[in-house]
Amino acid sequence: MIRYKVVDRDGKIIKAGITTSERVNDLRAQSGKAETIITIEQEEYDKIVSGGSDGLPPQNNTDGWAAVMCRRGMLLAMSDWTQIPDSPLTSAQRKAWAAYRQALRDITKQKDPDNIAWPTPPV
Repeated sequence: MIRYKVVDRDGKIIKAGITTSERVNDLRAQSGKAETIITIEQEEYDKIVSGGSDGLPPQNNTDGWAAVMCRRGMLLAMSDWTQIPDSPLTSAQRKAWAAYRQALRDITKQKDPDNIAWPTPPV
């Protein structure tokens, strides 16, 4: 599996994901001149997903629930691939990702938007 990020002309991360080597070549062919697709290591991918890199709102943000919902939406979008039928995941891995995604949806049940306990994505 290949981890990648898509950056705009200014170097801002638009999204990140995991795919096959064949699919990353397709993504490169489809990307416009305003976007660049870069393969990345697991450590950088983990930083992006956890909010430790530019491109995602920080975990604690004075914008409150708006920032939480933005971050949650990005994390859900970056894990969409895990739920499609032809993903390379096993049934157990797909279930783990489904549980993670449900935990993201349940974020709004927490009381304090400035102190969110974010779920950890499966390995």
